[in-house]
Amino acid sequence: MQTKKKQDAVDFPYRHTEAVRLLAEGLERAKARGVSLRAVAKEMRYAEPVSISHMATGRSAVPIDRAHEIASVLKLDADLFMVAALEQRLPEFDWAAIRLLMTAERELAVFRVVTGRALSDMTDEQLAIISNVANADDPERRWIKPLEVPLVEAVRKADPSSSSLGLDSNTLSAIAAVVAEAQPRQPGLF
Repeated sequence: MQTKKKQDAVDFPYRHTEAVRLLAEGLERAKARGVSLRAVAKEMRYAEPVSISHMATGRSAVPIDRAHEIASVLKLDADLFMVAALEQRLPEFDWAAIRLLMTAERELAVFRVVTGRALSDMTDEQLAIISNVANADDPERRWIKPLEVPLVEAVRKADPSSSSLGLDSNTLSAIAAVVAEAQPRQPGLF
């Protein structure tokens, strides 16, 4: 007589796959929105909801030709769900590496949209600054605004070592006093 664990492995061969995890999450979100398993199955043109249930429990694999449709209905990431469905068919392949590459590619695409440039087009100095900003606990405090650039350049011109050594408290107090004395500030003063 087979143990329960061995029988589950036979009856639910896909139980521990990424596709099952994603599908179960998608079905849970649908349920939270008030969408039943029957309604999901109907939208996907399955005659019975048991087909979806079998995929969600790992009893059957996600059909590769339906993966994008299932992802669309359940509002899953279609590409990642397709990779997960393929992983059920070819488990020996390094799908984690594929998912990592897909994620990295998407992050690079977002970077390009945000910066207007490819990462490979950035100079070492630009990359260092981006790294500093990204790793700062309070990037707003560390980053200067375009209108502040002339002030910082004036300080650097007056004390070239300020970029690497910083300013002592006396110099900071003197700058604060001069700025306070110049009130009200006029746009473009520095």
